[in-house]
Amino acid sequence: MYLATNLEETLNSDKVYVEFYRDGVYIYGHKQELVSWVSDEWIEDPAVVHIVVNAILFGIKYGASALARTVWSSNRWAETFGPQDDLVEANDEDDSEEN
Repeated sequence: MYLATNLEETLNSDKVYVEFYRDGVYIYGHKQELVSWVSDEWIEDPAVVHIVVNAILFGIKYGASALARTVWSSNRWAETFGPQDDLVEANDEDDSEEN
């Protein structure tokens, strides 16, 4: 697991650190911001919440370097964190079972 408990811990490790605020979510690695979202983004498009959650889980599972490579490789961004991900599909399956 690559989850840091503070920003300083990301400096010499491959861990991610996540900050949650009322107006945004920020993911850090190697003591720099890797990616962030502001509340206006998920208010405008609630599907962004799935992308945020998937990015956090990806960073925790694979580390800051893998997250950075994926974020900065824009052609992989949508396919990795978009709505087709396992997390979203699992939620969709749960919804369909209730109907």
